[in-house]
Formats: sequence, structure tokens, C-alpha cells
Amino acid sequence: MDVQKFKEYQQINEEFIGGIIKGALGKLAGVFSAPFKDLVNDFKKMFKEDDPDSIKDVLMSNINQAIDAAQKEVNNLQDETSVIGVMDNMINTLVQLAENIGKDVESAFGKDKSAAIKEIAKALLLGNKAADWVGLVGVLDPQRGILKKDINYKFSKKNYIDQVNKAKDLKAKKAVANKFFDDLQKSLQIDVDKNFTEEEVKKAFDEAKKKSGQKDDSMNYDKLKELFDKKTPVIYLLKDKKKSDYDPKKKPEDQANIVGVKTIDSLNDQDRPDSVVLLDKDGKPTIKKSYAEIIGPAEEPGENAVKAKEVLGKIKQDEGKMGQVVKFAEFIQDDKNKDKVAEIQKILNQ
Repeated sequence: MDVQKFKEYQQINEEFIGGIIKGALGKLAGVFSAPFKDLVNDFKKMFKEDDPDSIKDVLMSNINQAIDAAQKEVNNLQDETSVIGVMDNMINTLVQLAENIGKDVESAFGKDKSAAIKEIAKALLLGNKAADWVGLVGVLDPQRGILKKDINYKFSKKNYIDQVNKAKDLKAKKAVANKFFDDLQKSLQIDVDKNFTEEEVKKAFDEAKKKSGQKDDSMNYDKLKELFDKKTPVIYLLKDKKKSDYDPKKKPEDQANIVGVKTIDSLNDQDRPDSVVLLDKDGKPTIKKSYAEIIGPAEEPGENAVKAKEVLGKIKQDEGKMGQVVKFAEFIQDDKNKDKVAEIQKILNQ
């Protein structure tokens, strides 16, 4: 790059950082950032509490969309300097994402449960010292990640600029840019998984939860065994539902399309998709769940609730008597009948 072009490129980069980009690169900045505008819903749909590595899925899905959209916009760039500036555009978008991602996570999961998720999301973007992971930003531009460690990544900003500069004209530079980002997409997910492994992510996530004081309410064999031995009913997720779908402030019966409540019929000490077995409505062991699909113990019913269930069970086939029970239940719930209910109670207590 000659001196004049470098000065132009430097100026563009400074304008981006200052938030006053105009023209083609300004439009490109919007294209890069557009997929990240719905991160709240993406986190709700894709993040799994029992699998912190799923944070990668949220971010990589959006990054791939951003690259796809940006590649289309590259074809509209009218000068060589703008083509060179594309990579800086992407890096700055990721830095801004890291700085603001906490707001999206809190909106998705609430302040109490968001600390560890925020920390891992930022670590994926900016780096993690314990895992010696430079972050997606550090991979592309070592000076922008927290480790400042140059691993000479094949698809770094430096290598991008070198390759684009070797192309002879604007058309060729655009072709090089598009090919570079194609190859980056194919490599990036593999490189992230290799250098910030699922095990390292889980370890960092668990440590972040402890540091934040967040209670670990996930199920394990010992907790489930205690519930099994005591025949305590448990709340379990229905098929294709996630913990984020369940509202702990609401009663399970008010979320019957999300969770069910049953006692555990059998249990083994291997956390597999069929380790926790519950009986279906016909009394058959067809409901099979992993530890993570058990939310926790259901609220224990009171003594009278237990007796009522037993009594109703004996007359449930008698439509006449069940109809009378329904009418009486409706009657005692109406405040205007409280004096009459008091008289009935006297009779029942004789």
C-alpha cells in the first residue's frame, strides 16, 4: 500500500471508531451489525443452560449472517480503500458487540441469571486468559483482543490487507475479498472449537457462576436420587422445550404446554437422554429425560390436597358425583356464600 492510500485508510478507520463514517463503508457497517439486532430472541431460542458451549452457536450464527450480507455489499464498493477497510469494519462491529452484549443477555434471561452468560460471550469475542484463547477479535486483529497475542492466523486483518493489495485492480480486489471471507467462514467455527474447547467453555462458565454468586440449580444424580427415594414429584420439560421457556414465578399447571409434574419411576447414574424415567397417563414408562430436563422438585401438596386426591380418585368415574363436587367447589369460592359455607362447615364438623 502506498503512503497516500495508507493515510486514506487510516482516516477511514479513525472515522469508524469515532462513529462518524459516511458513504459506502458506513452502509457496510450497518450491514455487518444488522444480524445482531435480534440477539435477545436468538439467545432465548439457541442458548441451553446445561450446555454453555451453545453460546458459540448464538454468536457464530450471527457472525456468518453478517459476513454473508457484507460480501454482497462488497460488490457495491467503488474504491480500493473501501475494500481494504472491510475487515476493520467487521472487527469494530465485534468489539462493539462485546461491549454491549450484556444488555441483550440481561433482556433475555434477567439480571440474576445473566452474569456467567455475559462473561462467556465476551470471552468468545475478546479472549480468555485461563484458556489462552485470543478471542474472535484477537484472531482477526491481535491488538484488539485482551491477550494481545499474535497467532498469525491465516485469515487475520494483516493477511487480508496483504492479499487484497496484491490484486491488480478494483474488480480483482473485490474477488479476493469475497474469496477471503468465504474461506474465513469455513475455517472460523472449526478454529473456535479447537482453541476454546467445549470443556474450557464449561469450566469458565462454572467459575463465572460461582464468582457471581449464582446458585447452581442444575440437576445431578445425587439430587435426583434424593427426590426419587422420597417419591417427591418433579417438574420436567416437555419435548423440545428449554429451561428458558419455563417461568419459575408461575405454577407448573399454568405452563402445561411447557412442563409436566410426576414422580420419578426409575433412575440411573448415567446422564443420558433416557436416564430419568416417568410414567405416562396409562402408567407406562414411556417418558424418558436427561438430568438437565428435570427442573427440580415440585411444591409438595398439603395434607388435605393429598386426601382430596385420594377421595376424588374413588369417584372420578361417577359423572354425577363429580358434577356435585365441581358445583360445591365453585360455591365455596364465591365470597357472597361465606355465611352459608360457615353453616356447612359446622355440619361437617359434627
